[in-house]
Amino acid sequence: MTDYAQPRPGIFTLPLLDEATCDSIIDLCNQRNAWTQAGVVGQANHGKDHVATEVRSATLRAYGQGTDVWNMLHPKINTIVRPFVRQQWHRDFAVHSEFQVVRYHPGDFYKAHRDSGPYNADRYFSVVFYLNDDFEGGGTYFPDADYTVVPEKGMALLFPSDYLHHATRVLEGTKYIAVTWMLGKPPIQWI
Repeated sequence: MTDYAQPRPGIFTLPLLDEATCDSIIDLCNQRNAWTQAGVVGQANHGKDHVATEVRSATLRAYGQGTDVWNMLHPKINTIVRPFVRQQWHRDFAVHSEFQVVRYHPGDFYKAHRDSGPYNADRYFSVVFYLNDDFEGGGTYFPDADYTVVPEKGMALLFPSDYLHHATRVLEGTKYIAVTWMLGKPPIQWI
């Protein structure tokens, strides 16, 4: 089993990527330069993705199955994260979403939110890959645990998708992450 830390219940960090892989992903994304404004999903917009810069200020690129970013990150999900989740929570999630590479410039942030909810109830675990750490600010804060994860290049952060968290404002430099969600059948919604 891979080395890991659990600084708070349900919040895990795992060293998953080498520096060269992190640099390759950032370079690929910047060479293609097809960044789009990151959106949010919520009740106000009936579950559709929309830009709300007062809630989330960042840009992103999505990479689905068969893309070069998928091919670099998917093996880590399949061989390390999936067995880790199975060991820790006794659940197996054979499917995960596409990868989103998210870029935060100075001043960018993502206010407190949950990655799962009525419009994305199939998300069970969030996996955040920190692709760099040469910036100031930009931690991942969990208000209910009063804990901030300080990004380290190559480290992955794993937590239940219903945990409240936010990306604190980047003060200097540019932050890059890749994120995916372990997916399962949405739970039954009782009346």
